[in-house]
Amino acid sequence: MYTRYSKVLIVGLGYFVAVFFLLKFQFEFKVAIKSILDLSLFTFITLTMLSVVNWFIEAVRWHWALKYKSIEQSFSLSYTQVLYAVPYALVFGKIAGSTTGRLIHFKSSSLKNAIKAQILTSVYQSAALLCFLVGSIILIFHLYSLFFAIVLFAILMLVYLNKELIQLIFLSVMRTALIFGSYLFVLHQFSSLDLIVALSKTFSIMTFIPFTPIANLGPKEWLMHYFYDDIGLEQYLKAGLIIFVFNNLLPAVFGVIISLVNKWK
Repeated sequence: MYTRYSKVLIVGLGYFVAVFFLLKFQFEFKVAIKSILDLSLFTFITLTMLSVVNWFIEAVRWHWALKYKSIEQSFSLSYTQVLYAVPYALVFGKIAGSTTGRLIHFKSSSLKNAIKAQILTSVYQSAALLCFLVGSIILIFHLYSLFFAIVLFAILMLVYLNKELIQLIFLSVMRTALIFGSYLFVLHQFSSLDLIVALSKTFSIMTFIPFTPIANLGPKEWLMHYFYDDIGLEQYLKAGLIIFVFNNLLPAVFGVIISLVNKWK
């Protein structure tokens, strides 16, 4: 009972924060919404492809994590589970939502291993964010020898890991690079190592705040602006809203469609 009320409290707090930032920056959000309608065809296609590749990588990562935990299933089923969980994450938050959306498909006999697979993917995603943060900070201070030493150490460490874990680490880094790449593409006129550091810090912090993607709109962009204020808040809100539509909202629509199709079967 306590756990259920805690989740309701966290989700409610997240939406309260979202409403607060929406009211505080309503003019900037209006400008950001208008910018979505004014996107060029090239930008629309590019962001769509980045989103497709992003969720494909997540499906591959989920499939391999399950395989590592001795759960064999088709890749199409793993992809379906990932997309099915997107609407849950949109409403209930990334951790609680995506976990619930994925795990409801498993029987009690395999549920324990599925939970371990979900924890594994979350841990590696956080580790990938940390790698980007450390790497970008080191490069900003031109500590190239330290950067290459860390890369070499990481390669040597990977040698002692099994094939599946290396694959999961690689996919986690690739997914983080795609998300950052989406921001850099939208904010291409401001792209720099300082922006990557701001993104790394922001996403690292937001990983530990169990708000929903909707509730993150505003607080996340405010943090980016706090860490790197050479870019105006309006630009961050514009980028955040555009990426939210392509990376969260549209996949969530597909997830809802998939769930409805499965119910009708």
